[in-house]
Amino acid sequence: MASYLSEKYAYLLTKEDAKQLFESLVDLSGSVSEAARKCNIQSRKTIYDWKETSDIKLSTKIKILNTSLTNIPDKTLSFLLERSEESTSDILHVILSRTFEIVMRQNISKETFTELANRFTLITKEHAGIVLEHLEEEVGEMTQAIREKAFNLKVDLPPVPIETMKPAQLLELLPMITKAIPEKITQSEKLDLAQKLNAPIELMDFSATLTSIIRARYEVEFHSAAPQAPYPLPKQPTELQYGPNIFGHPIYSLEQYSKWGEAA
Repeated sequence: MASYLSEKYAYLLTKEDAKQLFESLVDLSGSVSEAARKCNIQSRKTIYDWKETSDIKLSTKIKILNTSLTNIPDKTLSFLLERSEESTSDILHVILSRTFEIVMRQNISKETFTELANRFTLITKEHAGIVLEHLEEEVGEMTQAIREKAFNLKVDLPPVPIETMKPAQLLELLPMITKAIPEKITQSEKLDLAQKLNAPIELMDFSATLTSIIRARYEVEFHSAAPQAPYPLPKQPTELQYGPNIFGHPIYSLEQYSKWGEAA
């Protein structure tokens, strides 16, 4: 495994990466000479020459990486994974930036805009983990600009993919969506609302189901319990504090309740 990984991924290592791995081997071996012997590096002069060179030969990087993977595998694999993610995120950023640049051109047709905007969304969805970990801010700004241009061009884009949103963002959206969901809503209306609220369609489905369950349970409890109101409520209240709640019933202020109690 060590030989395979070192041959395949040594190119990811910079000069500083290779030196860092070698220093870990020095700490493990107790001396520069012993670390060099384990890496099959023949001359101590080669190691000291690294300070003067702009880079380290690929063949030397392979030796260092192979020895590191053999002797300190967990630490080296984590190090390699981090470097791999950075390289992947750099490439992904270039791809998305290039697509974004074309999408935002002034003379782009609606058809080309739609095709590339959908491609941009698909790429962010396929690589959502890297986007959220390394490119969240940049991709968020590009996505917002694309959706604003889509609105100006009167182009309908798919809702935001749920994969590209963090749990905290979904929790922030949930109360707003739940409040906006009417008692009866079709799938096309959900899609339209998702586009307006810039929310994933999956969150719209969940909110609609949740609201429906809450309404049904509320109606059962309300009719079976038949609670007595502490104060006589007027048939036409004159003042509302927050407007109707998700069940369609008004929410009254404490001040209004007090007035009704005094009147009684």
